[in-house]
Amino acid sequence: MEVKTKSKTNAWEVRTDESKRRGKSQRRRYVRLDITSPVEVKLLVPASPNNPTPGLIPFRGEVLNVSAGGLLLESEESMPEESFVVMDFQMNGTDSLTGVVGKIKRCEVDGESRHLLGVEFCSEDDIRDNCPQDCQKLLGVACASFDEKVRTLINKYVFSRKVGRPAKEDDQ
Repeated sequence: MEVKTKSKTNAWEVRTDESKRRGKSQRRRYVRLDITSPVEVKLLVPASPNNPTPGLIPFRGEVLNVSAGGLLLESEESMPEESFVVMDFQMNGTDSLTGVVGKIKRCEVDGESRHLLGVEFCSEDDIRDNCPQDCQKLLGVACASFDEKVRTLINKYVFSRKVGRPAKEDDQ
């Protein structure tokens, strides 16, 4: 059984029966929702001595879960941690999110050709302060930070799915 409670730091604390026995809990700032959705991803590759021209390397994957803070995706490709990516995916088959910039926080091998990538959505400040300048130029106007409006939309979607009611248009 899984129990979710809000902690003093405003993060969600998830305890399973097993974690209770071990005294461990999982802290998350946002509730995650398991979904299955294809995702188009472009890896931002900065200029380097071996690669003088920055670029975008496209690959495909599948979103496994999403929250207002990030997503977990499955891919046949491995990606370097702390790399920036641009993603296009759908929340429920109708709501498309395009040009969302994220940072790969972890990449784990799960099987022979399966990689699980934990991607954190980036704020405008994170992109400006941490994304290499040559990569920022590649982003263009079609790509955007994960602003509060989109974060709120995903939070409402996740909440509505968790409680089993559709998100109302006026809630967004």
